Order: sequence, then C-alpha cells, then structure tokens
Amino acid sequence: MRSFRCFSHFGWAVCGTFILVAAVVVFPGTSNAQLFPGGPVSTAGALSGTLQQLSAKAADGEYNPADAQDALNHALVDAGIDPQSPVAFQQVEDAMAKLQKIQQQAQQNGNTNQNPSGTGSWYFGKIYHGVKYNTSYPLTNNCRIPQNVTITYPPNIPLAGPQNVEVPAHTKISVPMVLEYPPFPPVPPGGPQPDMLFWPQIGSIESLHRKTQTSRQTAAGTYVYVCHEAQITYKVRVDLFNGPTPEPQGGGGGGGGGGGKKKPGPSDKQQPEQQTASSACTGLWDFNQFTATPEVHSAAECANYIREQAHLLFDTMLQPYRSADPSRWAWVPTGTAIDLLSVQQIMSLKTVVQEDLAAARQATSTL
Repeated sequence: MRSFRCFSHFGWAVCGTFILVAAVVVFPGTSNAQLFPGGPVSTAGALSGTLQQLSAKAADGEYNPADAQDALNHALVDAGIDPQSPVAFQQVEDAMAKLQKIQQQAQQNGNTNQNPSGTGSWYFGKIYHGVKYNTSYPLTNNCRIPQNVTITYPPNIPLAGPQNVEVPAHTKISVPMVLEYPPFPPVPPGGPQPDMLFWPQIGSIESLHRKTQTSRQTAAGTYVYVCHEAQITYKVRVDLFNGPTPEPQGGGGGGGGGGGKKKPGPSDKQQPEQQTASSACTGLWDFNQFTATPEVHSAAECANYIREQAHLLFDTMLQPYRSADPSRWAWVPTGTAIDLLSVQQIMSLKTVVQEDLAAARQATSTL
C-alpha cells in the first residue's frame, strides 16, 4: 500500500509518497536477510540516509531526541532490521550522541539559519529643531531565502524611512533613515521663553521579519524550507533641545537644512580591515571566522568554495575511514547531499568531523 510521509532533509521538510510492504512484521531476532532474501542491508547502510538528513538539521541547531530516535528506528524497520537488536540499538545510541554534538557545535557557532526576536536600545543623543540627521538602521537575515521586513516607526518621533524592505538571504543591510524635527516656532514678544534645556523623547521602532517559505520538487518528494517570523524592537531616545537652534560659533551660516551630522544606528561597528576576496573565504574555512571584504560581503558568497572544501574532506579524505568503519561515519553527508547544505551547516559539521578524524588517527597510531 502507499503511505504519505513527511521527514526533514537538510533543513527542509520532505513530503512524498512511499511504498510500504504491509505483510512485513519484524520480530525480535529476525534478520533482514530473512525478510529481504534479495540482499541484506547493513545497519550502517540502513541508517545512513536518515542520519545524514538528521545531521544536516542538527547543523542548523535543530535536534529533537525523540523525533530523531523515531526516524532512525523507522529507517531500520523499513530495511528489515530489528531496532532492539544489540548492534542496531547501539548504533542508534551512538548516532543520537553524534547529533547532539553537532547541534551543540551549531549553537556555539550561532548558526541557526533563522532570525531571532529581541529588544535593544537606540540613543540618538542631543537633537535640535530644524536640523536633518541622517542615520541607518541595520537589518540582518540569517535565513536561506530572502525575507520581507516591515518597519513600524515611533509615532511621536519624526524618524522616517522605508516601511517595507526585502533583505537577501544570509545578508546584513543598512536601511537609510532621516530624523528631522520641524523648526522651533517663533517666540512671540512678551510671551513665555523656552527653558533652553534638552528634554528626553521616548519611543520605539519595530522590525517584523515575516514568515517566508519556499519549496522544490525532487524525486524524493517536496522539500519545504520555512524562514520563521521574528520581531525586533528598539527603544528610541532623543534628547530634544527646547528652544531655537543655536547659531554655530565663528560664523558659517545657520544650523538648519540638510547635511547635518550622522547619528549612530543601533549596532554600528568599526569597519573591518580590508582583505583579499580569497582570504575572506579561506579564513572562514581554516579558522571558522569570516571578515567581509569589498568583494565578499557575506559568508553565503563563499558557498562554492566552502562546498568544494567539504567535498575534499567529506568525500575524499574520509573515504578510507568510512570504508574501514561505515557506521562511525554514516552521519557525514556525501556527494550531491553536500551541495544542499548551507555554509553554516557545513562549518558546524566540519568541526565535528575534524574532531572525530583526529580521534580516529590517534586510535590508529596507538595500535
């Protein structure tokens, strides 16, 4: 009979129609050779595909032990292997420990391919009437697909800019904004004089990252990736001068009009030292550190280089170890599966692979 199932594959949900053999029932002690006389499937082979899917998901920082165990046990049952047999049970336990390690590495790297919600503060400092202050507002999209962001401005502070912005995948942009209070009204003769003090104005600006998803059809089914909704709120404070804008000392014209000084945004940082384009990507692979250059603005732009290095490490360098102990390396993506991984996923997996590889070499050298 046919059954419609959904699994997770490299950060994508996999839905498709699969063929089930209704007459197969697995009893303790039954071997896959008895159930499938056309050729037995090893435990490592049965787990490999599902385990690579789960490891890619863990490299996004997502790991649910119960779901992982269920998926691995299903893979064994589908191959005619008893999940409670000593060998299969131990390999599932080892696999889940590996998945947890990959998740921890991904969280340590801060790579989740999602945008966090949060709050912050944005202090403009001392502001005068009739002066235009140019500033910028940072927006970051950690997702693998572009995301539309809606910006809501404080109603009581004249901060203006675009209301809807599309942020490319794995990119940080600066949204230009302008803060400008109208000129201070003339003081009538004999009327009350302003106190000429700075008074705080408090408001908030919000950026809502709207939920976005994409899908594609493959032979295995429909792959769906979801970039979840997130909201970031900054508390805005402006110290507004209560009085006419003072004339600059030493002449040079009035204090109004455009071209005023720039105010810092919520998270302005010093510009990194310039490096060559190749060093941006090689530095990311070698040291897990990315520094933007004029040619390479985000780690996502290093995808081709990072995937080439992953093929060398996962496919070529690991091959002798994989042949000697398939179950130990069944979780490592290979071949075209590597090309479905994001840069962040590869970097998290690479760290765990290198640690395991060092341990394997150490064990070999002591024999």
